[in-house]
Amino acid sequence: MIRDQADELRQLALRHAVRHDVPHAAPVPLVAVAGGKGGVGSTTIAVNLAAQLALFGHRTMLVDADLTGPDATAMCGLDAGCGLLDVLSGHRDLHEVLLAGPAGIQVLPGAWPSRTETKVAAGGHSRLMEQLRSLRSHVEAVVVDAGNGVRRDSDRFWRQTDLVLLATKPDDVSVMDTYAAIKVLLPMDCPTPVFTVINRVNSPDEAGAVHRRLAYACRRFLGRPIGTAGHLAEDPHAAEAAAAFSPLVLHRPRSRAAVAVAQLAQFVIQRLSLSQNAQTEGSRQRAEGSEALARESALCPLPTFPPRGTHEKIPGTRQFDSTRRHPAADVHETTSASTAPSK
Repeated sequence: MIRDQADELRQLALRHAVRHDVPHAAPVPLVAVAGGKGGVGSTTIAVNLAAQLALFGHRTMLVDADLTGPDATAMCGLDAGCGLLDVLSGHRDLHEVLLAGPAGIQVLPGAWPSRTETKVAAGGHSRLMEQLRSLRSHVEAVVVDAGNGVRRDSDRFWRQTDLVLLATKPDDVSVMDTYAAIKVLLPMDCPTPVFTVINRVNSPDEAGAVHRRLAYACRRFLGRPIGTAGHLAEDPHAAEAAAAFSPLVLHRPRSRAAVAVAQLAQFVIQRLSLSQNAQTEGSRQRAEGSEALARESALCPLPTFPPRGTHEKIPGTRQFDSTRRHPAADVHETTSASTAPSK
């Protein structure tokens, strides 16, 4: 009974925030976490980032917007009957489907969609974004698990958020698919800044090399600079946390990957100019401990662009049909250009 009353009060407060937002209040900043392909860890990063922001004292909402399945919802240990698709279709308002998640975050759950349910009108997406932006008095940041690959529902989040964190792994296929996603989903006139998060690396040098490949290809062929938000080391504790349906930053807060997530959260706080006063004393101590562990693990910042005059190779995995240009063809051509013998 007590929990039901608490949920009722929470929903009433959020309903008031959606319908009667404070005039002239700045909109809630949104961060999209995405991947060029499945299996690169974008959902894991999104869930842990949201939880870590909450641990740092910021009121955070996690949106499970991957329409291929509610993986972020499951990773939070939640199972919802209603969720994102109900909001997009207009059957329910945002406040009616929110759930309390780990570390005190609010979760807009996803759902297993049917083939017809995935075809959401642009009006539904605009309505969702408007409701998310209007929660300023109750939410300081929204983390969106925007899914993987080149899909129409993904590009809407990419273009309308304040920051895109693009997860990738070091293997060649992941790198090429990541470049293809940037090329297709972000038009030239889109000002949304993109930052890479290199996942499951064995060393900072490996992460730096992967980022430089992507940064060079994007700058040369797309005229778009991309930055780096850091990297996450290969960590066996991540699988343990996933099996326990708990964020790694709660399950193993001193693990190498959890430390890297804490650094990523600090990066997001600075980029979005979130109030540093929101951190409690305990949060400050956790941040200081994370920084100390980071120094021990040599998780150093990565360069944004390769040194002038150097070209990183990206081995092509296959030949592309010349009559239909693949989005990753530019990356393939970078390899050819960098390996061609000089005349």
